[in-house]
Amino acid sequence: MLTSFIILGSCLIAVSASAVIAQSAAIDDIAAPLFASSVWQQGKLPGTWVDLPREPTRQGREMKPVAKLWGVQPAQIRAWYDRAKLMRIDVLVADGGSPAAPTVMGEMISALVKFSGKPGRIGTVAAPARQLDFDTESTLFRLMTDANGRVTLMAVPAPSAATPAAAPVAADNAVKKLADKVEKLPNGDVIIRHLPTPPMEGDAEYIGLQHVLLLQMLYGWPGELNKLLRKMGWTPNDDTFDWYKYYEAVPKEAKTRVEKFDKFNFDEVARAIARGHPVILWDATEEVRMNYHADFAKKFAADPKLELPSARDAEEQKKWPKYQSESNSGAMLTIGVNKRRGEIIFVRQEFPGTELRMRKEEIEFTAGSVFIFQP
Repeated sequence: MLTSFIILGSCLIAVSASAVIAQSAAIDDIAAPLFASSVWQQGKLPGTWVDLPREPTRQGREMKPVAKLWGVQPAQIRAWYDRAKLMRIDVLVADGGSPAAPTVMGEMISALVKFSGKPGRIGTVAAPARQLDFDTESTLFRLMTDANGRVTLMAVPAPSAATPAAAPVAADNAVKKLADKVEKLPNGDVIIRHLPTPPMEGDAEYIGLQHVLLLQMLYGWPGELNKLLRKMGWTPNDDTFDWYKYYEAVPKEAKTRVEKFDKFNFDEVARAIARGHPVILWDATEEVRMNYHADFAKKFAADPKLELPSARDAEEQKKWPKYQSESNSGAMLTIGVNKRRGEIIFVRQEFPGTELRMRKEEIEFTAGSVFIFQP
């Protein structure tokens, strides 16, 4: 159930010369100016960047040419914005097919230790993948190598570097603005946009807590929900902890309420999404299937006419993992639906920033419990 972060695709997207945004003169090594607190607060990137094709919930920019990071030459650097706010910087340090990938991983670890002034925190991911987290006053970093050897770095603003817009808001104001976050797209997607980014250091990086903290920021809940988790006996790497009991305890601490469903109901989830309420859902997880959904998401972003395999296909149904208990499940945050296509749109911490899709028949088969929290 514990999770990792796997970042961005390896393919580059061609853009026209007219999309070039010259922010400053060429920079040999971009690390120090790129991860300064002023960049997170103002959204102005050092170096030269080009606009990527706009996606439904974010705007991307790519550095051209790619400068070095701490002496290492990455393959790709992209920055992601929600409206005018810089939310995340993704770096493809080395692709999995690169013979230099193992060496580059070591060089990046050494550079981040020196840059942050402290050793990295080891993340809980399945071997042979590796994950290390680092932090400075302005930036939180997650360095990953996945099972294929691809080395990636994700950077998000530290809480101290965040602008006031990222802070929790009063509950009554938050409720009024929820409907404004719901966008209806021509393809039938009904999706919640502009969700806050919760912290990812310490206990907050764990999947069961991460989604709750996002909802706390979105709804303006009071209470210390991370301390509540500890009070209930949770410790890192505890695979026996009952997350369902934690979710049922959150409303008292946050002065709210939650609806729990033991079966996935597409119409119920669609109604919640229409009100601007993201839905926490636990489903059976298998690495192969999760990677399949992530690969489809990349292809769908390039060709929105693509369709998931028919849910009536018997061979397709054999690929669906069956929910047994929390031990073979993980949490997803459902942020949208498409009734026309019969799909849910969701995010997982394993693939941050990626809008994943699944047919409703599959999630009906794989789902465990569904939690719809109220503001």
